[in-house]
Formats: sequence, C-alpha cells, structure tokens
Amino acid sequence: MTKIGFILGVIICLACVLIITSVIIKMSHTDGQRAKYDERQQVARGKGYTYAFYTAAITAIIPCFIPEGIKVFLGDILYFMPLLAGILVHVTYCIFNDAYMELNAEPKRWISMFICIGIANFLIAFASCKDGFVEKGSLKTGVINLSMGILFMIIMLEVFIKSRLDAKEAGDDEEFEA
Repeated sequence: MTKIGFILGVIICLACVLIITSVIIKMSHTDGQRAKYDERQQVARGKGYTYAFYTAAITAIIPCFIPEGIKVFLGDILYFMPLLAGILVHVTYCIFNDAYMELNAEPKRWISMFICIGIANFLIAFASCKDGFVEKGSLKTGVINLSMGILFMIIMLEVFIKSRLDAKEAGDDEEFEA
C-alpha cells in the first residue's frame, strides 16, 4: 500500500510542477505565447550555447585531476559543477549581449520569477541542511540547492548590472545628441 501511495505522490507532485511551470511561463510573456527572439538574439544565444558547452566539457574533466579526498568531500555537487558552470556562462553571455530576455517577456514578472526561484532554492537548502552542510565527511545534497540559489542571485546581479550599463549608455547617447 505504501508503494502505491508513494507512486501516487510522485505523480501528483510532477503534475503540480508542470501546472505551476506552465502558468509561470504564460505569465512571464506579455502575449501569453512562447518566447520570441529576433535574429540577432538567436545568433548570440547560439554562441552562448557553444561557450557553455565547452565550459561544461572542460569543467567535467576537472575531477580527473583532483585528489580522491576532495572528490569524496564534494560528493554529489561534483557532478553538478559542469552543469552550473555551463548555465552561468550561457546566461552571462546572453545577458551582456542582449539575448537573454525574450522580445515578448514582461521584465518585472521575469525578474520576480527568478528571484522567487533563487529564494526557494535557498530555503530548500537551509531546510535540508539545518544540521550543517557536511555529513560523514561529504557535502550534503542540499548544497546543490544552495548553489542553484547562488546561481539565480548571480543572474539577478548580472541583470541589474546590465540594466545600469544600458541606462548609462542611453544617458550618454542623449548627452551626445544634445
């Protein structure tokens, strides 16, 4: 009976995640449609994917060169580092080349969604690691959520920096035209 309950719980949880995700995607776009990018953004995103792939590939090789004790300490996070590094490179490249936010995106909703995801990851990390982040000489799995929370906060910092640079550039353009 418990096996059926567990399977039912997993199915209900996945259904809830899919429903919430679809609602968030619909809400984050002004027209409720899929993301729309112009040609310049598509080219920049392609370059971002290329840089992210090579970063992830190089980062995946690193465990071959580190001592076994460090591998044991890093635990599960070791296998997520290439993914996190690739995501960070792709997002950073796209943000600073004006290719990350879709043409039909609502910026305030988009930023709010990313902040909520980052905070949720922090909460999950601290809830699962309330006794500390290390157990039996290895990092707990909750550190993955902590690193995702940090990643989302870095993304929001990059968006903030890019918006300030764009505002400064727009101010300089107006000053130059006058």
